[in-house]
Amino acid sequence: MDNPAMPVSLEQLVTISGGVLEGDGNHLVDGVATLHDAHSHQVAALTNGRYRNEVANSRAGCVILGENDAEAVAANRIIHPDPALAFAKVIRYF
Repeated sequence: MDNPAMPVSLEQLVTISGGVLEGDGNHLVDGVATLHDAHSHQVAALTNGRYRNEVANSRAGCVILGENDAEAVAANRIIHPDPALAFAKVIRYF
């Protein structure tokens, strides 16, 4: 989903989504997308383990995921006990 939202830093975004940010808190994002379609200015989420293989090829600026999947992402990530809930909060923000 591309939309003209004001960019927000990941440091600010984690206050909306909850969870723990690992990565560059100054990185700016301005929307959400799927793991497959995301670009560096967007947030994606891994809410179902069957899509774990898509994380490695994702260009998302940040991935929201659970602690069990945290090692699947080397880039910016928000680790949350309920990644679907955290992603819903981010979607609502944008």
